[in-house]
Amino acid sequence: MLLKAGGSFEKDGRLERAEILYKKSLAAARFFSEAHPDSLGGMSQVADSSVKTWSYACSTPMNSAREGRGVGSRHDAYYFLEHLKARLAKIPDYPVTFVEAPSGFGKTTAVREYLKDLGHTLGVSSFWHICLGEPPVKTWSGICKLFSNVSAKMAVSLKELGVPTMETIADVAEIARSYRASSETFLVVDNYQLFDCEIRKEIAEAFSTHGDHALHVIFITQPIDFPVENLRGGFDVHHIAAGDLLFSKEDVSRYSQMMGVALSDDEHDRLFLLTEGWIAVVSLQLMNFREHGTFVYGKNCDAFVEKAVWNRLSADERNFLLSVSLLDSFSPAQAVVMHGAGNLPEDILRLLERKAARRRYS
Repeated sequence: MLLKAGGSFEKDGRLERAEILYKKSLAAARFFSEAHPDSLGGMSQVADSSVKTWSYACSTPMNSAREGRGVGSRHDAYYFLEHLKARLAKIPDYPVTFVEAPSGFGKTTAVREYLKDLGHTLGVSSFWHICLGEPPVKTWSGICKLFSNVSAKMAVSLKELGVPTMETIADVAEIARSYRASSETFLVVDNYQLFDCEIRKEIAEAFSTHGDHALHVIFITQPIDFPVENLRGGFDVHHIAAGDLLFSKEDVSRYSQMMGVALSDDEHDRLFLLTEGWIAVVSLQLMNFREHGTFVYGKNCDAFVEKAVWNRLSADERNFLLSVSLLDSFSPAQAVVMHGAGNLPEDILRLLERKAARRRYS
């Protein structure tokens, strides 16, 4: 139970209020701050990190992040939530994991950084497929190709079934049980909510029965049209929810200290109450506090995001960033498709050549 002025509320209440704050695409903050670093008071690093809600990763030269919070030496500059680390550490114990939260909570970054660390320390393999809202046949083909990293024959058999239906879902489960990974392998299906299929729940259930202790399938999704908890009743599924990505009051306080913003105890309390522990908004509030010595209060937070970031972008930049904000990374060809024109204009190409953009554009 978490305290709030005038009473108390459950974590679900925090999630609802945090999601309301996500009215505008905060992906814009990452690109805008790199394209116009002076306009945000030199806070480009904070703006870049404000869209990486994973627990929370921020690029900072400070040493406070090194006090037992990094997963490994590669992550010395990262701050990690202890409870999220514990939830992620259980992924290898399950055949299927669902990471489910609204856009902007850092689902993809959380999983990607965790798997990178496993690959670095234990040598495990991880492979990704990102759903883009393409036709179901195309999505299923991509998922089948993902499973080719376990067995080429398995991928062919799944693809020959076509997009699963209730008549063929048992065949999917049988195929999944017929092959074994040669080593510890993690297969990730990102943006699973964009798979236009009526039996997404049953597909996840079918893969959860594969019985291979070396194979782990991870579905990353925005809130989906079935309760993930229902899968856990009869199937072996791990669930990481939006609440696992929220910062506590103590985490918010430590993060502000790590970012070099000196706040009083009362100001730390107010910062937590204003942000509900959603780190993207914490970062933007700290940006404002560093520049103006105050926070943005109440319903003005959405207006603050709009004024500080969104309104300073061109219409073309806004439309493009909204399109690619679904993706953790994207290729030049995908950028052209998402933009919807034959070629990318110069202003967007300049954005993509910036340091923050290049980490996602390759």
